[in-house]
Amino acid sequence: MSRKKKLKQQYIKPDSIYNNFLISLLISKILKSGKKSLANHIVYKMCSILKNQTEENPIDILKKAIIIVSPKIELKDKKIGKRIRKTPVEITSYRATYLALKWIIKFSKKRNEKTMGQRLANEILDILDNNSETIRERKRVHRIAKSNKSFVFHFKP
Repeated sequence: MSRKKKLKQQYIKPDSIYNNFLISLLISKILKSGKKSLANHIVYKMCSILKNQTEENPIDILKKAIIIVSPKIELKDKKIGKRIRKTPVEITSYRATYLALKWIIKFSKKRNEKTMGQRLANEILDILDNNSETIRERKRVHRIAKSNKSFVFHFKP
């Protein structure tokens, strides 16, 4: 019997301006070396760009983009015989939004715009137009999961 205590899930506090959990999760994903004010500035700049370009609520736009990008399945490495196979595993909605935000930030860093706020805003707008790298990443993960469907019974979490 394990003597370790079970970890409780830490609840995220909503951000100060929009009072939204999704914005604070995005801020915490952008955060580097404890510079939270810089991460706040980047995310709020992204929100103002989204509001100016679409004239809609930026939180609704971000929610739509995350729903489009969030995966249903995650690939976990599992050693089967001598090979390491990517085994598809179903994930929770929290993990799906976490992966979606991670992919959005990853592919927005590779863009050529001048500031990170512009990169994030344009990446989200490209997601809504269905021509983004993050959508290709989601399709790639689902394609690999479909091809490795036969290894599902080997995986025990």
